[in-house]
Amino acid sequence: MEQKYVSQEIAEQILGRNFRSIQCVRKTFNRPFSKQERKKLELVPYSEETLKKYAEDHCLIPYVETNLIAIKPAISDTMFDGARNWYLDPQSSCQEKTSIGWKLIRKECFFESLGKTYEDQLASTPEDHEPILASDFIYFLALELKLRYDPAFLKYWATKACARTKSFCNSLSLMVDLSYCCIFINGAKRDFVSADLGLITAVKPE
Repeated sequence: MEQKYVSQEIAEQILGRNFRSIQCVRKTFNRPFSKQERKKLELVPYSEETLKKYAEDHCLIPYVETNLIAIKPAISDTMFDGARNWYLDPQSSCQEKTSIGWKLIRKECFFESLGKTYEDQLASTPEDHEPILASDFIYFLALELKLRYDPAFLKYWATKACARTKSFCNSLSLMVDLSYCCIFINGAKRDFVSADLGLITAVKPE
């Protein structure tokens, strides 16, 4: 039976430019990792086969328990709509916490998820994928905006109108200025449909 967990070194060898290290996240968000956090992140919960399968269109990210408010000082002001201070709303996904662990996130929405209700999007999602929280995607997007390692990723999201996560909030979750347009991370009703509205997913840990 193939080993289901691999070291960070092996994961980086397989994923190359689509691997984000603990050191990379620490420097970007100016947040040190505790010994306990490093221990929990020691191994990557995916097999070599899975990492090779998704090496081109996914990105492997080490997460810590945090939210957008906590990492705000390290993020560009373009992450915030200063006119309304929407991110201070207690119903906003900025208050929603990420959990510690590795996530292998798809960099683009599956084409099959576009223009569907949330339930239909779930039905069209591959069995080995699951939707992520708005806070997970905010963390990912904030990291990529800061690093700018992947121009294709930024260009894709600069031309997307909106995206859906599994978070449903009373207020909008994220508005980002990418110099081209704004991104709306959808907190709308489950039955809301838009031709550009796709689902953000990650590979399930093995």
